[in-house]
Amino acid sequence: MLYCDYDTYSAMGGTMSAEQYGLWGPRASRKIDELALGRAEGHAADLKTELEDACSQMADAMLRLAAAKIAAPGLSSVNVDGYIESYMNPTELARTAGHTLYSILSDALGPDRYGLLYRGMC
Repeated sequence: MLYCDYDTYSAMGGTMSAEQYGLWGPRASRKIDELALGRAEGHAADLKTELEDACSQMADAMLRLAAAKIAAPGLSSVNVDGYIESYMNPTELARTAGHTLYSILSDALGPDRYGLLYRGMC
């Protein structure tokens, strides 16, 4: 299920072309389903605005993360005067990206009245 179509994405201020969003929009929707353990689709009508917001923001973030991987894979810091570069290992890089996407979804859902992000722990 695509939670945000291109017209809505564009109206929300999205900057991707329709072709780019055709790739990243569905990926963001699948990531929402993954993070919500498959529970988002059942509440899509009630959370239409929230899921559209999350999907559009996540698509943009996923594009930026992909571009950063290509430009400087895992680069975490640079010290110009002493020319020092630090890199994250692939596991840490994936964890950081996952946390970013989870935070976007959590912020978009707000109080999460349907418990989409509930993991079974207190």
